Amino acid sequence: MKNVNDLSGLTKKGFESNIKQFDPAIFESCKVIDLICPVINKYFIKTKTICTASSSYGIKHMVQKYLGQYVSNGELIYAMNKEGYLIKRNDINCYFNIKETDLKCFTKSREILDKLSMTVENDIRWYVKNIKDYQKYKYNFRCIIDTYFSQSPLLKRYVVPVISKEIGEDVSTVKYWFDLRNNVNIEIPVDKFDHLKKIFGFSNNDFMINNEA
Repeated sequence: MKNVNDLSGLTKKGFESNIKQFDPAIFESCKVIDLICPVINKYFIKTKTICTASSSYGIKHMVQKYLGQYVSNGELIYAMNKEGYLIKRNDINCYFNIKETDLKCFTKSREILDKLSMTVENDIRWYVKNIKDYQKYKYNFRCIIDTYFSQSPLLKRYVVPVISKEIGEDVSTVKYWFDLRNNVNIEIPVDKFDHLKKIFGFSNNDFMINNEA
């Protein structure tokens, strides 16, 4: 494996064997780099081993889908290197020291986030009228997940992990918040709760509806 800082031959397309030097100027005006870095830090944790489940080219497509704009192979590699990830070259592409489980989670993230944000007012009012102890649980996130992903069990298994990555919280903690069996008045930290509302497409007014609405 070459040194992590060795980007010789890196272009926007990836590594090119006929180029011996690395020119950082290629990426200096790439504003998308600043968008890529927060995403990879949100979803990936550095490991001691290289993951070969997906190359840089595959991951760049995932990031591209997540951001909703074009990302080049070289931009993804440059951003990963900038954030301190190890690189193992494979021709024009490369692999990184990330968890395969994180990779699988990220693969599903855009589809899950888009589906979660589709909640509309009628859905909210239905839940308010039909779910017992609505006020107690603030909003029944688990019921929404169960309803929206009832026909997609394979996708459903990644919903809580994706939400956990998005709000920067342990999976076990989010599971506890969403567990309908908890007979306690669950207090979700304000900053995390605000983030959850954004993910589920809610406004503050949605939480002011009472059972007589």
